[in-house]
Amino acid sequence: SNFSVDYGQYDNFAANNDEATSYGLQFVQAISEWGTDLYAGYRRYDLDRVGSTFDEIDVVLAGARVKF
Repeated sequence: SNFSVDYGQYDNFAANNDEATSYGLQFVQAISEWGTDLYAGYRRYDLDRVGSTFDEIDVVLAGARVKF
C-alpha cells in the first residue's frame, strides 16, 4: 500500500493579488496475485481573487493498472 498527501500555495497566480491553493490525497494498493494496482485520488483547487467569486473545484479519480 502507498499513500501520499500534497499541498501547494500560489500567490499572484494569474493576476496580481490572486491567492490559489491546491491539495490532494492519493492511495495505491498493489494486488500481486492479480498483477494489478488499484488507485484512487482526490484533489481540491481554490482561487481567491479580489472582486471575483470562484467555486472550489473537487476532482476524484480511480482506476486500475493491470500488468501482463
